[in-house]
Amino acid sequence: MITEHIYTPADNSFEARLTSLKRVLEAFRNVERSLNLADDPEWSNQLGSPEEVQNAHTLIKNSLDAAISDINTTELQQAKTKKLLSKEEIASITVFQRQQEIKSSRSESKSGLKTDHKQ
Repeated sequence: MITEHIYTPADNSFEARLTSLKRVLEAFRNVERSLNLADDPEWSNQLGSPEEVQNAHTLIKNSLDAAISDINTTELQQAKTKKLLSKEEIASITVFQRQQEIKSSRSESKSGLKTDHKQ
């Protein structure tokens, strides 16, 4: 379940959703870098506490989940063909899509096991 996020396309058009997705991808790269530096005393004054960085990471991850869910495979292929996304962005999106599929599959398996267990 996605809660708070910063994925806010201007409208439901492909271009608006793609632009917002690109912003979220950049924010995700930045928060990943911040996580790597969160325990470094020299950076803690700049980044905030490790807890604040972790909270930002959760917010951005929720945003990325929302953005990835909002782009379908056909649109991703269209963006790739038109070179609207870099190879790095496409690779990142593909990885996140696969992670969502695995997470969804595991959730379905767990709920199936719980249902079977109750019978």
